[in-house]
Amino acid sequence: MNKRLVISLAVLTVVVCQQCHRFADTAAQNSPRKSPSTSARRNCIEPSKVELPKVTDSQTFKQSSVTYKGVNFTYSPLLASEVIAETKSATPLQCDTDKPDFDNYPEHRVFRLRVGNSIDVQQVGEWSPEIRVYPVIEYQKTFALLDKPKAPNFVHALLQNLKATLAAKPKSFKHEAPFTLFMDAHQEFLAKVRYLTFKNGQGIAYVTKYGVDLYPIISNETPIYVFQGLTNDGKHLVSAVLPIKIPFLPKDTDTAIKAGLPFDPMNEKHDAVTKKRVADYVARITKQSELLPDEKYSPNLKLFDELVQSLIITTK
Repeated sequence: MNKRLVISLAVLTVVVCQQCHRFADTAAQNSPRKSPSTSARRNCIEPSKVELPKVTDSQTFKQSSVTYKGVNFTYSPLLASEVIAETKSATPLQCDTDKPDFDNYPEHRVFRLRVGNSIDVQQVGEWSPEIRVYPVIEYQKTFALLDKPKAPNFVHALLQNLKATLAAKPKSFKHEAPFTLFMDAHQEFLAKVRYLTFKNGQGIAYVTKYGVDLYPIISNETPIYVFQGLTNDGKHLVSAVLPIKIPFLPKDTDTAIKAGLPFDPMNEKHDAVTKKRVADYVARITKQSELLPDEKYSPNLKLFDELVQSLIITTK
């Protein structure tokens, strides 16, 4: 088996386990919600097939402002040539044996940024430039089959973590910056942490890259700008994920390897020397990203900030 694949699978197991323990610890500190009754839980012999969200309504906006089903915002023509607003159907877990998936959601609003030729931003893997607005209660219900008598499902813990972060506003994190969607990966680096307020809410924004490799190779293939926010009444969650380019990063993984790395990505020893080299490598990229002015990113990070700050969410 490919050595790097073995390493990736190993670290993925560790990361997910660490996340589960962290979520469980956080949930235990909060008042438990009533778990579903036994009759409401569907126990399946085999996991059910994940039903992908369906678009039940759509509207395209070519001007610089969007008003769609209780969500309003403005955007720069330098950021997007148009915005496609959609309503997507609910896709909750069907069985308590199901594994949570990136496509499990309540009915929600999605705003996809279609970018013109002026800026090089496009879908990268699972990431595409979009903003999602979720009803918080319904989002927790999406994973209700995972509730335990004394521990609500992991979404509750994630939301509590986001609320605590927005209250304390730390600039660094012992583990990771808040990300409220299910993610079988970890943040390989974190930079440009900032706290933003919008018309009726607040949130945290940052630059990161997700991965599962023990030895991360950070290139321009998958860095993203992330915004995670809540309305002041706590009823709606805002999640924005927008692919970006960072000028000093290599084009892709192959280019990074050819240019040379301070460690061997195929090294399975994971000894102290390699750990130090990897840590220094990540720290260097983090520092460079921090020092890089917002306008040097592509697109300019300020354009994303301005979009987020213009949000008004009144959907019920």
